[in-house]
Amino acid sequence: EAMSSTIDLPDDDPSRIEEMLRFLYTGRVFDYSATLPERLMSDGILRSSMTSLVALYSLGDKYGIPTLCRYTEEYFEHLTPYAMVDDLLYCVPEIYHGTPESNRDLRDAAVRHFIKRSEEDIDMENTMEGVLQLSDDIKQFRDDVITALILAAHGRPG
Repeated sequence: EAMSSTIDLPDDDPSRIEEMLRFLYTGRVFDYSATLPERLMSDGILRSSMTSLVALYSLGDKYGIPTLCRYTEEYFEHLTPYAMVDDLLYCVPEIYHGTPESNRDLRDAAVRHFIKRSEEDIDMENTMEGVLQLSDDIKQFRDDVITALILAAHGRPG
């Protein structure tokens, strides 16, 4: 590596590394002009943008770039009002597998927005079915949702 002036990062997606480097040089990642609210619901742009943000958040955490974590978390929060419950559930495995338990920011955002969207969702049966399916793989998400609901029932912020 030192002889060739390259760094081998075999565990990371090259396109995500490119986005991370773009952020380091410009303070921005992808072009969000394409993700205006009226376009978010079409062609999977919303889900794709959210999963990209989660992956970049994980890289920021992995490589110690707190500004990238803050940037991607803020944009994730910006997109979640447009997300359906299914979109949030789609991101949960990446959030919980891609960040350490000690880093709660993105996990808490996902739980908070999941609960908010679930309350607005007419099809609660499918919502809970989705959570139960995820729970087999990601028990911590289920536990976090239950804890947040209990705290909210007792008037405490979750």
